[in-house]
Amino acid sequence: MNTTEFNNEMTLLLADCQKILGGAAHEYSVETDRLENFNQLAKHGITPSQVCLVYLTKHIDGIKNYVCRDVTNQRDSIRGRIIDSINYLILLNAIIVEDGANLNKIDARNALDHLDNLYDERNRYAQRRGAIG
Repeated sequence: MNTTEFNNEMTLLLADCQKILGGAAHEYSVETDRLENFNQLAKHGITPSQVCLVYLTKHIDGIKNYVCRDVTNQRDSIRGRIIDSINYLILLNAIIVEDGANLNKIDARNALDHLDNLYDERNRYAQRRGAIG
């Protein structure tokens, strides 16, 4: 892929990201709180950034299976997973910016342990379903 082709693909990809992220806004948030979905789910014991990271991890796992295991028969296309991953990183950035000074108050070790537990539970569930080896 030459530079022109790369730049064209990047432009198309980012336009798709913006279209999907903008279109999903009305489903998951209100005008006054673009991060409402993450803030609501955070009431269940994890932070909004952790909620976002769980969603992002789902798509990263799909990308990993596509790249490492040649799993091409997935519910979402690989391009869709890449777009969703980029969008979750954009949303994660917004959450972190919104948190600002509060970010230092998060017990990072506890947060990582909790995320590891969620990831382990997801893997056990997927193994029971035969989705991963």
